[in-house]
Amino acid sequence: MGTKTALAIFVGSAGAALVARILATDRTLTLLSEGYTFIPERCRRLGIDVFESCIMLTKIVCMTGEEATRVRP
Repeated sequence: MGTKTALAIFVGSAGAALVARILATDRTLTLLSEGYTFIPERCRRLGIDVFESCIMLTKIVCMTGEEATRVRP
């Protein structure tokens, strides 16, 4: 096996591991399956009003409660 082939295999496996880790933290499918209850259920379960998540590979902030209605983007 040549150096280029070994490097391609290493990069391929490292790339696959990176993609798997990214997809494991993305919550897009969870949001689509749970719908409206995605945010309030997590807030209730965690006992908080604000949490970070990852939707479509983008970090977002999810909020619930009266204060959340006053936040402007």
